[in-house]
Amino acid sequence: MDAIQVARERLKLIKLLAQNGRDMAMGKVISQKDVFKSLDREIATLP
Repeated sequence: MDAIQVARERLKLIKLLAQNGRDMAMGKVISQKDVFKSLDREIATLP
């Protein structure tokens, strides 16, 4: 995996965190467990 791919994967993580933050701010109920599960899945793809 080259540097550009790593950067893209990290950007996906940042976007996921931002979306989860927006959803929580708008009062949508998201369990923290679900948030962390999705992050764990994404992080597992990083080198």
